[in-house]
Amino acid sequence: TFAYTCGDMQVAGTPVIPGLKNYVSAARTFQPGLNYWQQTGFYQIKTYGAKGHTAEELIALVMKAKAENAMISFLFHGVGGGKPLSISAEEHRKFLILLKAMEKEIWIAPMIEVVQYMKQNM
Repeated sequence: TFAYTCGDMQVAGTPVIPGLKNYVSAARTFQPGLNYWQQTGFYQIKTYGAKGHTAEELIALVMKAKAENAMISFLFHGVGGGKPLSISAEEHRKFLILLKAMEKEIWIAPMIEVVQYMKQNM
């Protein structure tokens, strides 16, 4: 899969999606939101940037995705270190612990596995 650099989906005014389809199965945008496969294209997957969020805020988004039978993706630009796009190491750790506790209720997988499953089962 691919992540658009800085969210740019064009190069010199030309869309990159047609060319990406020859090399990757899916691509992630910087647009936040839930992904409903009937509406979301594989090359425009929405992603929440986890910058400065608490574990509880992120879990609330996970629970919303679960309730709406949607896929959710998170971007962790940095963990710890206090950078503007980072999440604190403590909140990241809490988030992972909360996710682990929910692993029987929700599917947690790398993007490529999710995309392959969706393409085979749509």
